[in-house]
Amino acid sequence: MGLYSFTCHLVVVVLGSPGGTISKIGAFYPGYSFTWVGGLIGFFWGFVEGFICGVIIAWLYNIFHKDKPAAA
Repeated sequence: MGLYSFTCHLVVVVLGSPGGTISKIGAFYPGYSFTWVGGLIGFFWGFVEGFICGVIIAWLYNIFHKDKPAAA
């Protein structure tokens, strides 16, 4: 998720977009701005978000995927 956030930011910066839409990410990621440093901050928050979502998905998987006895 962090790499995705950074890549999207990088593409928009390199293409010279004014960044009106992507700068709205700052509402979700504290410290994010439409700058190169903002892209790194977006990478950090994207990593944190992806990590938390991954932990929750793994936890739910372990709850619902109980080991079932093998068929004899």
